[in-house]
Amino acid sequence: MREQFAAYYPPDPERRREFVIAGLVALDTNVLLDLYRMNTDAREDVLGLFGQLGDRLWVPHQAALEFHQNRFTVIHDQEQVLKKLQKDVADSGDDLMRIVGNVRNHPIIDRKALESVIREAFAEVRSYLEGLGQEPILSIKTAMDSDPVLDAVTTLLADKTGPAYPPEEMARVEQGQATSRLRGREEGGQPGRRRLRALAPAAR
Repeated sequence: MREQFAAYYPPDPERRREFVIAGLVALDTNVLLDLYRMNTDAREDVLGLFGQLGDRLWVPHQAALEFHQNRFTVIHDQEQVLKKLQKDVADSGDDLMRIVGNVRNHPIIDRKALESVIREAFAEVRSYLEGLGQEPILSIKTAMDSDPVLDAVTTLLADKTGPAYPPEEMARVEQGQATSRLRGREEGGQPGRRRLRALAPAAR
């Protein structure tokens, strides 16, 4: 039985060792795009580990294509997170200043001194966030001229990218994906449960 359904059984220690030593490692699109979501140190560590795989590293053509198609979207998303954080910090500073401005005639609260502390603190936070905005991966404008992630991925995957599907084969794949999505919507997104209910009478 194990031989007939080998894919459903965990590999034995020898097979695990064989994979770790000689197995092919195929990267998908999300792994590549996540490089834009990492800080510099983490990204360099991951790229270094990938580089150690040598000829065992491989990426399907479709994954590489989707990486190129979506990298600006990920950069834009990260840029928007930073911009929203900058706006939220500025709004919070204004709100806090209004609250402190309403303090009157208190025996120990020096309103002017507290306002000065708040201004200095928020100025430091704004300066820090503005510095982060200089990172190339956080700006589409700078990434169009210089993108260290793209450069690193290009070097890493040189001669390690699979061939493209022939047009007719790609059309069949896309048609299959569209059919699968349509079937999922028709079945309420729970095809497995519907099939189980359909099989339940026969099982009894």
